[in-house]
Amino acid sequence: MTNSPVKSQPIAYSYIRFSTSDQSLGDSKRRQLEKTIEYCKQNNLKLSEDKFHDEGVSGFRGKNRIIGELARFLSLCKDKKIQPGSYLICEHIDRISREKIWDALTTVQNIINYGIILVTLNDGKKYSRTDLNQIDTITLMFSMFQSNEESLKKQDRIKGVWENKRKQLKLGKSVKLSQIPNWLEKGKDGKIQINESKSNIVKRIFDMFVNQKLGIHAINKIFNLEGVPIISNKKISKQWHNTYISKILKNKSVIGYTKFYKTNEDEQTNKKTRIPVPESEIKIFPQIISDEVFNLAQIRLKDSSKYNRGRIGIVNLFSPRILKCARCNSGMIIVSKSDDERFLRCKSNKDGLGCKNNFGYPYDDMEKSFFDNVKEIDFSNILKENNFENDLSIIDSKINTFANKLMEHEQMVENLIETMSKIAGRSKDILIQKINEKETSIEEIKKEIIDLRIKRESIVSTVDKPKSLQELIINLDSSDNSDRELKRLKIKQVIHEQVEFIKVYTYRNKDDFGRFSEKSWIKFLKKCRIKIDQEKYKKLRAYRIKFKFLKETRLVRGVPKYYSCESVLTKKQI
Repeated sequence: MTNSPVKSQPIAYSYIRFSTSDQSLGDSKRRQLEKTIEYCKQNNLKLSEDKFHDEGVSGFRGKNRIIGELARFLSLCKDKKIQPGSYLICEHIDRISREKIWDALTTVQNIINYGIILVTLNDGKKYSRTDLNQIDTITLMFSMFQSNEESLKKQDRIKGVWENKRKQLKLGKSVKLSQIPNWLEKGKDGKIQINESKSNIVKRIFDMFVNQKLGIHAINKIFNLEGVPIISNKKISKQWHNTYISKILKNKSVIGYTKFYKTNEDEQTNKKTRIPVPESEIKIFPQIISDEVFNLAQIRLKDSSKYNRGRIGIVNLFSPRILKCARCNSGMIIVSKSDDERFLRCKSNKDGLGCKNNFGYPYDDMEKSFFDNVKEIDFSNILKENNFENDLSIIDSKINTFANKLMEHEQMVENLIETMSKIAGRSKDILIQKINEKETSIEEIKKEIIDLRIKRESIVSTVDKPKSLQELIINLDSSDNSDRELKRLKIKQVIHEQVEFIKVYTYRNKDDFGRFSEKSWIKFLKKCRIKIDQEKYKKLRAYRIKFKFLKETRLVRGVPKYYSCESVLTKKQI
């Protein structure tokens, strides 16, 4: 008697989404996850450790589908890294999408077409290619329609509430505000009053910036070194940041004013832009900074902005979540010295939090090195998304047009030469002049064809060689900045899907190498033209990558010409 084969458990994946980061502090995530675990137990499913959680991500504009965790899930399904027959479990269909019905339906169809069984816990429904019937389809569409309508109504209600508050404030009436500046507080009678300890910190910031002429970064570092309490009401805030100090210096609330804003959202990139509502500025808060000091701060901010522009329109492909300082393991951030000089710096060192790693790693060098050396990640899908076929088709059409013109001009020259042989006198001189003109045009057409063929070869080379991706992303031949930003976001998503961390050595010391005897170490330093008594070797920058799908890390050389010994490139077991 033979035993029947044991049927393996289907793999289930948890998808959790909530729209605001505040919900992460509440019950939403725990509730959704507990329901998923319970469903897996009841239905003999194995819940994967790889969870897809979009925290503080809206589904109304499809941000979760474009650059969120849902996008990562769809990408893994497309690449067959998530197998057909797997389950995707969510609390309600509106967790997947709150977009317009056709967009939402397309997203659900994509999930089902990959062979995934979609489960909604609120009604216990399962949607798959084999089980989906007409009634389920109609129910599904109705639920998606309701979700979108609820979001639209909520949006209109919020808009109406704020419009009414603006009207009441203009009439001088008291209005309950959900948020007030962090240096103010509400008294027992509900009136807004000054918080002395926090307001003194704000006053100190203005004094340091205006009177002591200290820069924003210097203030930030001093506050972190001194352990000055954070005045932000956000529970996640644990240290001072340049951006927060900058916001305080620009905030007209310190002189009593508030301004109302409306939010515009780009439907393609989901990027939100706050736009001031015209004539909405009104003075309602207690003033803690004089008008004179505030105006002087704005003048200094404006003067310094041309020296501290930072990154404009560039998406950092390596977020601090995966890019780590090899010395202290804190995140690495981009610091701009000028428009052309950007460096990765240890955030802990920059903020004065203890790390002594004060060297930088050139960001552009990091990007180029990554795409030149890291072959473990397949960027071919991103390359295909750039519609090269259309570009090649346009170029081929132009080449054919010029080729036809070339044939016409050459035929004209032949006809003119034939005519010239039959005539004499002044008419012959005129024909010679016309022949010269046509031959000049022929040379210009040939040059155009050659330029187009070079451009075509460049595109074909880019498609065939993924290492050209870095140049492609940075120098996109497009006037649409949002298009460039979206492409870089997609590249960033692919990197974060497959990389667990990247440890960056902005300099290296002997302990970072290993395997060297004292004699071989001195020999190695001489080969690299490094002084023997040095302790830090900036020439030997490097970074170590840990991929999610490999047990070993990989060390990548920063400046290859300085690495003359192969033992530097040894793999290190985790």
